[in-house]
Amino acid sequence: FFRVGRHRSVSVAAGRARGGVRETITRPWSLVLTLVSAFLSAIAMPSFLSISGYPLLGWVAMVPFFLVLRSERPGRAIFYGAVFGILATILSNYWLGTFNLLSLQILVVLYLVYFLVFSPIAVWLYKTIRWVRPLVFPLAWVVFEFLRSIGFLGYPWALAAHSQYQV
Repeated sequence: FFRVGRHRSVSVAAGRARGGVRETITRPWSLVLTLVSAFLSAIAMPSFLSISGYPLLGWVAMVPFFLVLRSERPGRAIFYGAVFGILATILSNYWLGTFNLLSLQILVVLYLVYFLVFSPIAVWLYKTIRWVRPLVFPLAWVVFEFLRSIGFLGYPWALAAHSQYQV
C-alpha cells in the first residue's frame, strides 16, 4: 500500500487499484467546490448585477457541485447538498430579507429539506445505475427542479432555466 493524497490509499497488489484519481483531486476541495457552485448558480440568475443574468454561467455553474456529489458517499452528500442549498437559496433570494426576514428564513429551511432529500438520492442513483452515469445528475436535477416548483410548497424562483431566458 502507498498513499495518494490525504484521503484514499491505492493498492497496487494484484494489479488492481482501489480509489481513484478523481476522488483524490475532488475530496480535499469538496467544500470549496460546493461554495463556488452555489455562488456561480446564484450569479447566473437575473438580478441587480445583470438584468439578463449570465447565461453562460448557467451552463457550468452546477458542474463543481456534481463533481463533489460524484466523489462522495451518500452521507457526506447530505452535508454538501445542505451547504449548496442554503447558500444558493440565500444568494438568489436575498430580496426576501428586505421584504420580511421571516419569509427568507422559512424558505431556507424549506430548501434545506429539499436538498437533504435530493443529495443522497442522486448519489445513490449515480452509484447504482452504472450504464447512464453521465446523465444521472442532470436528469435528477431536472426532476428535482420540477418537483420543487409544483404543489402547495412550490416556489419556482431561481431555477436553472431562468438563467437562459434571453438565449
